[in-house]
Amino acid sequence: MMAAILICGLVMAGCSSSSDDDTTTNEMHAKIANTRWQMTEVLNQNNEWVDPAFYTGVDIRELSFGSDNKYFMRICKSADMQNVTLINGYYDVGRDAINMTDDCYQGIAYNLKITNLSGNTLEGLFTDWGVEQQAYASNGTTSNNVRHYTIRLKRIEK
Repeated sequence: MMAAILICGLVMAGCSSSSDDDTTTNEMHAKIANTRWQMTEVLNQNNEWVDPAFYTGVDIRELSFGSDNKYFMRICKSADMQNVTLINGYYDVGRDAINMTDDCYQGIAYNLKITNLSGNTLEGLFTDWGVEQQAYASNGTTSNNVRHYTIRLKRIEK
């Protein structure tokens, strides 16, 4: 009898959690759909927020989320901050993260784990899983040199 009560409680908890996750996901999607963002700051190795121009590695000049789950990104990853790449793909919103695929890359190319989304500010941990992060060894194996950046983005007008 006690086991039946415990199992029933776990099932009910699982159902309510799933419903809450769906609500959170839908709310997050509604907040970012049809918006455009630009990276304004990145956290450097000294835990200081700095302008992307002073930090080599990543500068998101524009990140647009459509209501149709498509995104567009202009991103600069070069040390001289001159080589801008245009990326199109699809995104999906989880409870606290945005996963972005790239039309030219199989699987998730970027992930933005959201730590704060309020008004015109979006903060989070940006992970670059892209193909350029792959390293090939002479024995034929492949490994990823995944890059993580804590970033702030500002909403910009269309």
